[in-house]
Amino acid sequence: MFALGLCQSFKFILDSSDSRYIKETRQGFNKAGDGLDTVKLLTLFDLATHQPIAFAREPGNLADVSGIENALKQFSFLNISKAQIVTDKGYYSRNNIGQMLRKHIKFLTAASIDLSWVNHRLQKNKSELETASSLCPWDFNIHGITVPVDAEFTYQRQRNRGEAVKGDILSETRRLYLHLYLNRERVGEDEKRLATDLMSLKNDIEKGLWDELSESVQKKAEKYLNTSRLGRGGKLKVTINEDAYAQARKDYGYFALVSNKAEDCFEALRKYRLREKIEEAFKDTKNRLDGTRTRVWDGDTLKGRMFCQFVGLGYQCFLHTKIKELKEKLELSLSDKKLAEKDKNQNADLLKWLKKQSMQSLIDWFDCIELTSLKSEVGTVTQRSGDTKRDRLFFTLLGIPGFEEKPQYQLKVSP
Repeated sequence: MFALGLCQSFKFILDSSDSRYIKETRQGFNKAGDGLDTVKLLTLFDLATHQPIAFAREPGNLADVSGIENALKQFSFLNISKAQIVTDKGYYSRNNIGQMLRKHIKFLTAASIDLSWVNHRLQKNKSELETASSLCPWDFNIHGITVPVDAEFTYQRQRNRGEAVKGDILSETRRLYLHLYLNRERVGEDEKRLATDLMSLKNDIEKGLWDELSESVQKKAEKYLNTSRLGRGGKLKVTINEDAYAQARKDYGYFALVSNKAEDCFEALRKYRLREKIEEAFKDTKNRLDGTRTRVWDGDTLKGRMFCQFVGLGYQCFLHTKIKELKEKLELSLSDKKLAEKDKNQNADLLKWLKKQSMQSLIDWFDCIELTSLKSEVGTVTQRSGDTKRDRLFFTLLGIPGFEEKPQYQLKVSP
C-alpha cells in the first residue's frame, strides 16, 4: 500500500489474467503462483476523506520503484510532485530503499525488527522507549522515539558518466530516520498467542501426533520444546525451552518505521495508520468487487472493468466514513442528558452491534432487506421486508428515507 504525502495514497494490486490480447499483461510477481501474466492497477486516494480519486494501469513486469516513479508522472497534473510514499513490510528491501533514495522519492515504510541494523538500534534504545516523555500524545498505549541512521547503500551504474563506467559498483551513505515504537497493548496479545501455540503443540506431541505435524511446525517444536523419556520406553516428557521462550518474548510489542524524511515519529505513525485504513477498504476491490482476475479479453474492456471497480470502491469507502461518523455520534448521544432513556438504550444497542461488525458482515446482513414502493390511484405505499427495529434506526440515522419510525430523537449524519 502506498500513501502520498498528507492527503493522497495509491496501491498496486495484481490481477491474474488468462488473456493474451491485453498488452499490459506480462510475467511478473504473482502471489497466486499460478504462472499467469499480471496487470498492475494503481489507485490514488485522498487520505483526508479516504476516497479514491484516480487510477492507472501498468504492465505486470514493471519493477516496484519504477511503478511508483511512473505513477507520480501520470498523476503530475494533480500537483503531487512532492509526495511521500507509505508502504508496508512487504515492500521493504535494501534494493527498493536504495532506488527510492537515488530517485529522490520521499518514503515511509514498515521494517521488520528482525533486521540486524534495526534490532541493534532497538536494543540500544529500549530504555528510552520506557520513559514517560516517549508517550504518544493521542494513543497512550504507544511509546515512540526517532533515531537518525547513516546507512550505506551500494548500486550498479546503468550508464557511463564522467569517470564512472557502466557496471561499476558504487557506494554512498544516506541519512535515514528510524522510528521505533512500543505498543504495550500488543505485548500481552503476542505473549498469549505464543503461550497458546506452544501449549497446544506440547499436548499434540505428548499424544504421539509428531508424524502428523507439518515440517514448519516440527521446526517450531524443535526450537521451543524439549523432549525426554523416563527410562527406556518410559513416558514422553515435553517441556518448554525457557531460553528460546524468553528470546522470543523480549521484542514483543516493538515495531519500526523507516523514512528518509525528518519528521516527528508520531506524525509518521499517524500516516502509517491511515494507510492501514485504506488497505482495509482496498481489500474490497479484490473480494467483493472481484478484482483478483481480469476476466476480460481486450484492453478497452479491462479499462472499463477497472473503472466500474473504481466507482464501486468509492461507494465502499464513502460508506466506511459514514458508519464511522455514525458510531462517533452514537457515542456522544449516550451522554446527552436531554435524550430519553428509551432512545439512549436503542442507540447503545445499535452502537454495540456496529462495533462487532466488519464492513463485509454489515453489507451481508442488509443484503436481504428490500424497500418497495407501490403506486396506485389511491396513493403510494412503501413496503419493507426483512428489517428489524434496530435496522430501521440504522437506516434512519444514516439519512436513508423510507425507514422512519414515529417521530423520535434523531442523530443527523450528512448524506
